[in-house]
Amino acid sequence: MSTEALVQALIIVNVLTVVVGLGVYVWYGFALSRLFPKLGAEAWKGWVPILNEAEILARGGLPAWNVVFYFIPVVQLYGIYLKAIAVHRIGESFGRGSGFAVLGVFLPPLWATLLAGQGMPAAGAYDRRVEGLVAQPADPAAPAGPVLAPPVYASAPPPPPAAPVPVAFPSLAAAGEPPFPPLPEQPPTPAAPQAPPAPPAAPAPTAAPAPTAAPAPAPAPEPEGSVYHPWSRAPVAAPVTVPSVADTVIHPVPVEDDDELDRTVAIDRRPVVPWRIVTDEGHVIPLRRRTVILGRKPATTTADVDVIAVPDTTKTLSKNHARLELSDEGTWTVHDLASTNGVIIIEPDGTETLLPEGGSAPIPGRFMLGKVALRVAFDDTESTR
Repeated sequence: MSTEALVQALIIVNVLTVVVGLGVYVWYGFALSRLFPKLGAEAWKGWVPILNEAEILARGGLPAWNVVFYFIPVVQLYGIYLKAIAVHRIGESFGRGSGFAVLGVFLPPLWATLLAGQGMPAAGAYDRRVEGLVAQPADPAAPAGPVLAPPVYASAPPPPPAAPVPVAFPSLAAAGEPPFPPLPEQPPTPAAPQAPPAPPAAPAPTAAPAPTAAPAPAPAPEPEGSVYHPWSRAPVAAPVTVPSVADTVIHPVPVEDDDELDRTVAIDRRPVVPWRIVTDEGHVIPLRRRTVILGRKPATTTADVDVIAVPDTTKTLSKNHARLELSDEGTWTVHDLASTNGVIIIEPDGTETLLPEGGSAPIPGRFMLGKVALRVAFDDTESTR
């Protein structure tokens, strides 16, 4: 083959390559421009090379900048793996399986064309159609016939409910009488029509026991042959005799005088003010004694001295940081117990005074132990003791 023929062959191959490449580009860009709007992206991004691949990664839940892996040697394998994940996730949103992701890696234009021609599933993104779990109309089972057999009971109604109907009122239907006949006709010896029935309460007083026989005698039994009438008055029970207590004599019981003191003990009813400590962080700590030691982990051996562990998020409190004492005039005084970070007195005007080591001062309002700000207050809503 001559050189001229070889050049012509190369030109033809290059032209065909360019034509095929342009065709694939137009095909791929057109398919992506139709697919991206269904994924929530802009259609024009499908026509821009590299940007369209980055958009596929982004719509597949991966960072778009991973598209740079496509252009790094050896790392390109990882980029192909990322694209496979992205197209697989996008295919899942259209109800496609894992095999469809292979098409997206090796034939992207065909993959985009097939997805662009399919509508989004109603179930939403990333729903999976699992074969075999879709509900199918079930054929009627064989044992359903013998199990569901309610017609057997309806075909032969039980005879017992119909039997009592003719037996209960045989004479009433023939005579045309009311369903509830008057009860006075039931006694063996009916009274005259003009005379009313005798009240059952009359024989009760005659049969009642004497008042002195028992404090609570039992009511007399009904006489034999008496008939209960719904319209008659209830029988009156025999009166119960209550023993008289007029003659009862109450004798006073002598009480032995064992009072050794022979005087009334006085109690202290002076009002007690419920004092408390309030931190700037909102912690409220009641003060139950007149002398209190404050600190991170205070300790004392004196019985009448209370110890209070102050909540400290600043880690600036000593174990035994300061001591509070209440005077008879109702004034609290703070004493520094050689603490590491000292005690600061805050005046009402905002002036801060650092106490010397071991020093003391009255508390005008607020004070600080290290970096923990506190104030002494009282709750006047509690009752006195």
